[in-house]
Amino acid sequence: MIRAAVGINVQIRKIDGELGRPESNSLGRDDVRVFVSTHELVRDRPELEHVLSDADRAHIARFHFDADREIARSSRTLQRLALSSCAPVAPESWLFTAEPRHKPRIAGPTPAPDLEFSVANTQGLVVCAVAVGRRVGVDVERVRTEVPASVVRRCWSPSERQRFEQLPEAEQCRRFADVWTAKEAYAKAVGLGLALDLQLVGVEVEPDDVRLDLDTTLHKNGRDWTLAVWHPRPSHTVALCIEGDGEACRVTSHWLGAAPADRL
Repeated sequence: MIRAAVGINVQIRKIDGELGRPESNSLGRDDVRVFVSTHELVRDRPELEHVLSDADRAHIARFHFDADREIARSSRTLQRLALSSCAPVAPESWLFTAEPRHKPRIAGPTPAPDLEFSVANTQGLVVCAVAVGRRVGVDVERVRTEVPASVVRRCWSPSERQRFEQLPEAEQCRRFADVWTAKEAYAKAVGLGLALDLQLVGVEVEPDDVRLDLDTTLHKNGRDWTLAVWHPRPSHTVALCIEGDGEACRVTSHWLGAAPADRL
């Protein structure tokens, strides 16, 4: 195993004012912002829906259930608002394309700002991470009441499974969420998603730290990676994976709307 990436502290902030207003909010090279809101974002603030494009609306319409459409609508809206909080572009003006494995990228306006972003959603929360000139991946998971044993067998290395099985049963659901989101965040940052063998992405969780240890076969995927895992709500885990040295990064998590926020 190679490349231990040390977890970093995340500053938690509640957003005051209007998210997505194009003004002097440009990111610095060492800034990473993670925007978090509930899946009811657009229901609570329907005036935000005007920022969505026809492509966004077509994507949302493909979901069969109302609850899934609501999550997709809030996720696409937060994505646009988050990017406009980091660059002087109106939320409705962003254009997007997708890499072969569906990782979204900015396609316009021209010239497109040098922003990288990653989005994730689950029941209850939607998340968007934004950085400048460095790959980034984010994931969010609702803490389950039961651990999916088949996922642990398929996606965790033998040493991870051994450490997990030694935990008290009361801690296993939280630990599963921490490890799973961290693996997914890395997979999304490198643009491979679930095509990546997640047994090769080792995650070590300590009381005050979290570390990402990559198998040597993943060396070709780039430089050092930094990992952060935190719990914006007791019921949810967010993981962030950043390309490069995390000690030089300023990472802030911004809440849109009222919600409890716990430090890493």
